[in-house]
Amino acid sequence: MPKKFLILCLKLTLAFTLLYWLYDSDALDLSAFRQFELDSRAVQLLGLNAVLLFTGAILLSLRMWRLLNLLDFDVGIMEAIRVNLASMCLGLMLPGLVGVDAIRATYFCMKTTERKVDAFTCILADRMIGIYALMLLATVAAVIAALIGLESVDNTFVVVSGGSLLAFSLSVGLMSSKRMLEQGPLSTIYKRLPALIHKIVEGVQRISAFRRDLGLCLLITVVSQSITVINFVIVAILINDNLPLLAHFILDPIALFFNSVPVTPGGLGITESVFAYLYESAGSSNGALVSLLGRLNQYCVYIAIGLPAFFLLKLNFASLDSDAKQGA
Repeated sequence: MPKKFLILCLKLTLAFTLLYWLYDSDALDLSAFRQFELDSRAVQLLGLNAVLLFTGAILLSLRMWRLLNLLDFDVGIMEAIRVNLASMCLGLMLPGLVGVDAIRATYFCMKTTERKVDAFTCILADRMIGIYALMLLATVAAVIAALIGLESVDNTFVVVSGGSLLAFSLSVGLMSSKRMLEQGPLSTIYKRLPALIHKIVEGVQRISAFRRDLGLCLLITVVSQSITVINFVIVAILINDNLPLLAHFILDPIALFFNSVPVTPGGLGITESVFAYLYESAGSSNGALVSLLGRLNQYCVYIAIGLPAFFLLKLNFASLDSDAKQGA
């Protein structure tokens, strides 16, 4: 426990050091926040934003539920929603998006102790689809920006986002191909990997066989990630930032990708730094502030919808534990 507490303190120190550095270098300009006025227009936008974020969270819950069912897990829709909402709330205090995945994986591993690898594989596939959707959004938006000649965003983003999407697609394709792994050029390396890795890859291959379901999961994710981008767009509007809408759909997904880096709690400080750098390249000085306010807004919504789900999960676990004792 002391070791874990020390690590958490170090992560928090790094997060606040990064935020202070952004503030000291004027990359985090809090004076822009003074332009925010809580009038009827702002209340309407914030209300719309809360509804959209809740909708996005439900969509992600449905994605996770569908993936679990592809590997024959007996999980209902309402249970999947409770687990996902609770993990989104509790994950705010854990490192990056990985903390959210850790909570989900822990829950399903505890519920199905004999299928821990399959539970982990489902959560891994869930995260892979999320990352792919971010890359896809950025690539499509970057191509459109290049075609219409959007001056605020450099055309190199087409290469960066498109190249990342292609590399990720090839990696997933390779992992999904049993023939390529066992008979291709990488077969020698693959065969020497631990048995646990083989089981995870086999699980991914089983999921990849359901292409129509994966297509639906990707569509759901694209809609949900678009809602996340709109969250930052609304925050930018409220502080009168001048970044074009299309630029948000290029830069925000790229910045959000770094939120999955498990270094600081919730990616705090790291994500703001990336937002600041990317927005600066597009002519806006409010990247760090948009990121900070946008994520605070997300946190408020996730806490409001996640805490009730967490207490319902605790009751569910107490019921499962009682049944297990009676069975013993």
